[in-house]
Amino acid sequence: MPNTRRGVYHVPMPIDDDHACTRDMNPSSGDARMRRHLRDSRSFTVGPMPVEQFIDCFLPQVPSERENEILSSRKAFRNVSYGALTPAEIYKPLLEALNKSTKHKSRAPGLVFANASARSENPHEPGYMKPHICCYTASNAELVAQSPISSRADLGYAELFIEVKSDAYLDFFVDPPCDATAEELAAHEFVAHHEPEQAKQRVIRSFGQHIMYTTEILARQHRTFVLSITMAGSTARLCRWDRSGLIVSRSFDIRERPDLLCDFLTRFACASNAQRGHDETVEMATLEQETLFRETITKHVREQLGVEGDALAKAVSEHYEPGYVMAMHVHAVDMENPECAGNTERFLVSRPVTVPLYVYGKCTRGYWATQTGTGRVVFLKDTWRLPGDQEGTIINELNATGVRNVPTVVAHGDVYAKAPPAQKKPTLGEVGYGLERMRGTQELLSATYDAFHAMRDASDKASRIHRDISVSNIILVQEVNGAPRKGYLIDWESSDKVDTDGLALERARTGTWRFMSIKILEYPEKGHTLQDDMESLLYVILYCSLLHLPHSMRNPDHLHRFIHKFFDDCSYGVGRLHGGDAKLVNTDDRTWTQRIKFNSQNIADWLETVMNYHSPPRHLRREWWDRWSNPEYLDTLWSAFMRRDLEKDDAVQNEVKKPHQRVRSVEDSRIPFIPPTRSYDKDDATFCIAKESQPVVPRKRLLQVIGPTPLRRSKRLRTQLMSPGPKPTQTVAPWRRSTLASGHRKGDSTRPKKRIRTH
Repeated sequence: MPNTRRGVYHVPMPIDDDHACTRDMNPSSGDARMRRHLRDSRSFTVGPMPVEQFIDCFLPQVPSERENEILSSRKAFRNVSYGALTPAEIYKPLLEALNKSTKHKSRAPGLVFANASARSENPHEPGYMKPHICCYTASNAELVAQSPISSRADLGYAELFIEVKSDAYLDFFVDPPCDATAEELAAHEFVAHHEPEQAKQRVIRSFGQHIMYTTEILARQHRTFVLSITMAGSTARLCRWDRSGLIVSRSFDIRERPDLLCDFLTRFACASNAQRGHDETVEMATLEQETLFRETITKHVREQLGVEGDALAKAVSEHYEPGYVMAMHVHAVDMENPECAGNTERFLVSRPVTVPLYVYGKCTRGYWATQTGTGRVVFLKDTWRLPGDQEGTIINELNATGVRNVPTVVAHGDVYAKAPPAQKKPTLGEVGYGLERMRGTQELLSATYDAFHAMRDASDKASRIHRDISVSNIILVQEVNGAPRKGYLIDWESSDKVDTDGLALERARTGTWRFMSIKILEYPEKGHTLQDDMESLLYVILYCSLLHLPHSMRNPDHLHRFIHKFFDDCSYGVGRLHGGDAKLVNTDDRTWTQRIKFNSQNIADWLETVMNYHSPPRHLRREWWDRWSNPEYLDTLWSAFMRRDLEKDDAVQNEVKKPHQRVRSVEDSRIPFIPPTRSYDKDDATFCIAKESQPVVPRKRLLQVIGPTPLRRSKRLRTQLMSPGPKPTQTVAPWRRSTLASGHRKGDSTRPKKRIRTH
């Protein structure tokens, strides 16, 4: 349903290649996403923050003229139990208390609280689940009620949400004493340890689901932050989520301190859209602007793909959703005088080609966009940048030094809280399709050869390497002169300068996991080089060949296993992720790639020769020792291949079996929870678990070693990868703990500081 109200809600999401569902949000993968979110949260969580300080810091005071609209907080939540067997026994009386109102007063004026968890086809399955309570504006609550329960409108319109656990013992966090010293705070383990295992798994699942809800709200709305409440029994914590991480308040009991929750909600109700976390630099487009967007996007798709009729309409739907066109403000830096204030331009967007499905980091959204002043189609990136050079500045530098096959920058700059009036400015840009739309072997090798030129030029002329060579970062663009589509290497925000030895100045693992080089996967501290990018490009071509060129592995299950093992497989140990085992084994004797027989002898020859350049077989090691270290050899080889009569229209869509949904036990919220023996401390207004039932919280990080580890890694990996049996045991380190309430976060200099839009 079109959104015509002030503010932007329930925006379109990217669709998969079959136009069947939201890309990368298939409900069948919900459990895996939940566990990944939970693992990642350990590195970006800060707390506990005093409750009053949290409220004062993040919400404005209630205006004096609106105080007569607010119900008294006295005994507001007296019907909420201290603890219960199921969450429903907590959130049902809580809902009644939150929605309580008289003729002139209410708990949160203008807001409505609803049970969203009941509006689901499978309310106990990750990927289908919804929060126990969602808060909406009154008008949005009506729209949600009218939407089918299969939709995700509940999260598309949510202002905030509340997730409930049945008992205080199930709190994911544990607070230090109020009088703890700085040293005690630094040593405190904020993440709680639970016993028995059933309780531990329930807590992990619940908070992982909480993170999934936040992630989806950030994806389905244009937000700068999201506020939420996590409850365990009658105890509550306030949460603030943004792209830098999560801030969590101290726990408080809403029965004993109802004023705290009421103050939070009334302030939230009286806050502006921006103060609630909405991005005011995005607004709904007018009907005239929507017409302009539809016509320009349709024209550009026709030029790029050469299609008409239903095929054209289907391709346009990847970028345009009727009734959902937004206008974005972009603060453009003056290219000639970067220190001077630039202009603010307006660009029209609709359905993104990518959205972030995680909370923390750069969290890039990408759009095909139309400039309102010129009607030109450009690519717009909305991202939270790290400290350092902006991507637009980097690309301008590359263009200035003569680097081939990189995009031109139309405008770029930081997004400010208040957007100045829009001004027109002529812009240009390259917008195309990913390698999955390649027509055949010739276009695959041609586009990636263009990307290779960009990599070499950037290294030779600008002393910079890309560090994220992947399928999504090479696009095919149809030039206006009718020549074959050209490849452009995009997304330079992860790039880095190199020293005199060709090593990236930043020693960190960067890139897309499945295309990383063996060295970066296993030894990221050794530093990224151009040769690592060349290896990534080899994997990009192999990956595209497996998916989009005809070959002998026609069994979808076998192809899925090959891709998973070779590109995606990983393990966690000794404090970080490890991978690349199949890639390493393949360097010795082509154990993996020799299984595939491509119909195109050209692509088979190219892959075999380049793999031999990268890791020469025994009889060629002395002669080809420098074939990979000197990129001129690969350039010469590639140039020779491009003079061959390459297949132009042999692309196919090979079927890959989707992973099975993992069999899970009955959802936790349906199983009554019997908490450990507890006593109630009125002074502290929290549950005090009896000492004999408290889990022991280790104060030192332990490394658990399970079983022996073979010394010869290559032999172990070959046996492990080729055998259907269980993998050998390995060293495992527990999750690293969250940073605590000392007011600082470890690694703060690497966290996103400013948000930028580049196009």
